[in-house]
Amino acid sequence: MTESPMRVLSIGALALMVIMLSSAAHAQYRNNSLALDISGGPTWAERSLVEDGALIDNPNQRGNPVFWQAQVGVTYNQKLGHDHWWLSVGFGMGFMATGATGSASDFGARASDGIGNTIGLESLMGVRYYLSTDRIRPYIQPAMSYTRLFYLVGDSDAPCNNAEDCPNGESKSVAYMPHPNIGSLLARVGLEWIVERNVALHLYTETAIWLLPNAKDPITQRGALGFTAFY
Repeated sequence: MTESPMRVLSIGALALMVIMLSSAAHAQYRNNSLALDISGGPTWAERSLVEDGALIDNPNQRGNPVFWQAQVGVTYNQKLGHDHWWLSVGFGMGFMATGATGSASDFGARASDGIGNTIGLESLMGVRYYLSTDRIRPYIQPAMSYTRLFYLVGDSDAPCNNAEDCPNGESKSVAYMPHPNIGSLLARVGLEWIVERNVALHLYTETAIWLLPNAKDPITQRGALGFTAFY
């Protein structure tokens, strides 16, 4: 006796639901995860470089002329005794393009000629809260990070020859990238979508406020795409 099409469809839908729920539940009861992401986005540094339309005279009171960055990051996450709360510790290596926009664009071009682009190594720590722990797992995450910049040119410590940019004979690195050590406050909104047993597609957007001494703080907006493995 053949089964009715409606019954076959019902059995198929039920089987699919069981598979989806079992995959989601399996990841839910894991205590650790490891994520690999590629991120990038613009940095708005103009307000830290110019004041009233003119370049800030003192290099130590300027920000860093970075106008966009791209990064590859690895993050380890550990459950904090509850399905919704996790600790996140990450490390990233990124490319930072030297330059600026708006009224600081001319200075950004001179900085790019003087010291070129930079490489940034970032470490971060944050607390993640999942709004849902089912197959789709949206979350929010405040965090703090530290980034160390490294120059790609060998003469960054050579004297700067532009009197406007370095009025006291500062080196290129001091005149054009005065803050090689950067602390940041991060606010992230993300989503993990479990696509396979213990594997999730990972997306997030993140705002980073740079904390620079004696200077106004640039802001970076990043978007990211990657994968998370639960274990």
